[in-house]
Amino acid sequence: MIEGFYTTSKDKRAGGEVWNRDAPAKSRTEKQTDTNLAVEVMLDALGPEQPGQVYLLSDDRDLMPVVFALLERLPASIPVVILLPSEAEDKNKWKHDYKETAERLVGCGIAPRRPYLREPAVELLSREILAASLLHYKLRDHDGEFECLPEWRLRPKFLDRHCRNLEWRPDSTNTP
Repeated sequence: MIEGFYTTSKDKRAGGEVWNRDAPAKSRTEKQTDTNLAVEVMLDALGPEQPGQVYLLSDDRDLMPVVFALLERLPASIPVVILLPSEAEDKNKWKHDYKETAERLVGCGIAPRRPYLREPAVELLSREILAASLLHYKLRDHDGEFECLPEWRLRPKFLDRHCRNLEWRPDSTNTP
């Protein structure tokens, strides 16, 4: 697993920078996760066992250049599927922004201009799919038990509405 990091937040009341691990997520700024992901995707794409397809679950526009590289710059194009979280803007907006990014990159001369540009498939994931895809909030590994941070948990009302199968609920007491 390759992780980014969080920058400290400025707390004017405290007169400087403060790192509080338990601070709400919106008071922290994540850094380098998208860059690390892009590097790993390209290393996989250039490795001895090239993937047949790449799936990215993100609406982060910073990943568009790596999508472009997979589709346009490799000797053999690798199909890409973008899975947008249900809270993301609609998929037509993402596709439009991707076309603008691709045209800008072609305009810089890093890829030949062709009559058409390859495009990734873009799908919007429903809340039901996302709710049913969550890990349990309490898990165990070789180091022992650990928990999801409270601010990352979904509200029980949301889970009641969108997570139909009780054993898949992340707040279920049936931990794997």
